[in-house]
Amino acid sequence: MSQAARHVTIKDVAIRANCSTAVVSTVVNKAKGKTKVSEETRVRVLQAAQDLGYRLHFAARSLAHQRTRTLGIYIPPAPWSGPGFTYEGTILRGVETACCERNYDLLLVNQSGSQQPQVCVDKFLERRIDGMLLIHVQESGSPWLLDLLRRRFNIVAVDYPNPEPELDAVFFDNEAASRVAVEHLVSLGHRRIGFIGSCRNPAMADAAIRQTGFLRAMAQLKLPVRPEWVFDASQLPRPFRADEVFTILEGHAVAQHIIALGKKGPTAWLAYNDAVAVYLMRRLQAAGVQVPQQISLMGVDDAEICRISSPELTSIRHPLREMGQAAAEILIEKSELPDDLDGKTSTHKGRHIQFPPSLVARESTAPPPQV
Repeated sequence: MSQAARHVTIKDVAIRANCSTAVVSTVVNKAKGKTKVSEETRVRVLQAAQDLGYRLHFAARSLAHQRTRTLGIYIPPAPWSGPGFTYEGTILRGVETACCERNYDLLLVNQSGSQQPQVCVDKFLERRIDGMLLIHVQESGSPWLLDLLRRRFNIVAVDYPNPEPELDAVFFDNEAASRVAVEHLVSLGHRRIGFIGSCRNPAMADAAIRQTGFLRAMAQLKLPVRPEWVFDASQLPRPFRADEVFTILEGHAVAQHIIALGKKGPTAWLAYNDAVAVYLMRRLQAAGVQVPQQISLMGVDDAEICRISSPELTSIRHPLREMGQAAAEILIEKSELPDDLDGKTSTHKGRHIQFPPSLVARESTAPPPQV
C-alpha cells in the first residue's frame, strides 16, 4: 500500500524526521511537556509532516488534552428563529470569525429548530463540546438555563437582555437605543414622536426594554406622550401570535392607526425593529403618505432591509456580528483555562459585556413639515 493510500501516523513522521515519536507529538500538538525540542528539530518535524501530508488525529488529540476545540451553538426552537434568519446569521458570522482565528470548530446542535434545551446538557455530558453559545434566549430565569448554570457548564449567552449574575453574557443596550433615536428626531425639530411596540404575545424582551427607553427619553426631554402615540398590543382586539408573520401585521395595523390620527398625530415614529418600520412605510406610501416629507420613520437594529427600502431607513445599529465574536472569544478563553480555574468548582461571577447603540442616519428622517 502506498504512503498516500493510508493514514500517516506520528511514527511515519518520526522516521522521516529522524527523531522520536515523543518529539513529533510535542511539535505537532504544540505541547508544553517535559520533552525539549530545539528550533532546528522543530522545523525538521514540521517539514516532514508537511511532506507526508500528516494530519492530527482529532479523537486522539481530544483525549490527550481533554478538549475538543469545538463550540456548540444552541438556538431555542421558536417561530421565525434559526440559523437561516438574518439575526442569527449575523451573530454566527461573528462567532465564526473568532473560531477561525483560534482554530476552533462549531457544532450547531439545533439546526432543525426542534431540539429542546436538554440537548445542551447532552452535548456536554457526551464531551462533544468545550462550551456552548446560547443565541436568542428570551426567557430570563428559565429552568433549563438555571440547570446549565447549576451544573457549572461552560456557557455564554449572546444578546441576552437580563443576564443572571452568574451567567457570562454579551448584550445590547436596548434602552439607550431608543434614547439615541429620540435625540436624533428631536435634533431634526420633532416634538410629537410616537413609538411602535411589540404587538406579539408574548412580547419580546428587547422590544419591551426599547419601549421603556423611549418613554424615559421623552420624559427626560419633557416631551408629551399621549396614549394613542404608543402603539402596542393594547391597541389591538387581540395580540398577534408568535407563529404569525407578526412584523408585517404590526406594520399594517399601525399604518391604519397613523392614518386615522391624521395631522393630530406624531410627526415621527420609532418602531421597535426595522422590519416593522419598513412594512409601515410601504403601507403609508400606498395610502399617499410621503416619507419623510410628511412623517419621519426610524427603526432599531440596522438590518439589511434598511438599505433596500425606499427611502432607505434611518436606524440604530445593533452590532450583532461584533457581539457574536466577543461571546465566542469569551467562551474560548474560558475553555482553555485549567479545569481547577474554569469556575466549575467555585462560585462564578458572570462577565457582562454591554454593547452601545449608534445612529445610522439615512433618508427616512427629516425635519417635520411646516404647518
